[in-house]
Amino acid sequence: MGYSFLIADIPHRLEAKFIDALLLICAVAPSGFIWKKGILRHDYTCTEIEEKLLLTSLALIALLFVVQVFFLAKWSQTVGKRCARIKIVRRNGMPASAFRVIFIREFLVWLIGIVPIVGQVFLVADFCFLFRDGRRCLHDYIADTTVKQVLD
Repeated sequence: MGYSFLIADIPHRLEAKFIDALLLICAVAPSGFIWKKGILRHDYTCTEIEEKLLLTSLALIALLFVVQVFFLAKWSQTVGKRCARIKIVRRNGMPASAFRVIFIREFLVWLIGIVPIVGQVFLVADFCFLFRDGRRCLHDYIADTTVKQVLD
């Protein structure tokens, strides 16, 4: 037995992705200019302010990770999805478990995405699936989920 629901449209899904990406950019921003200076060179020495900026970025990234995992576990939504009023459900409309959402839908796809070349091809294909009839990305097919509009 499933639930009746309205599948999230593409603009709302892109809005959610944009908000989540913007949050990540804000978390990484304090250290951004340091990377450009060549921090990965073996002979580079950080100044005290650069060290503080790096630590600030790491703290913000860790905080964002915790907040996103909390939102996914509690509401099956990232911060962006919550702002866009959409949420992750099972394909039949029933609630998706925290394990399914966090580990299968998000973490597994992230692991595939970091594999050189294959990961980038996968991520492009994942995004392109959104434009098919069911508006389900490849990661939705893997996790047997879909994204619905929140109507209440």
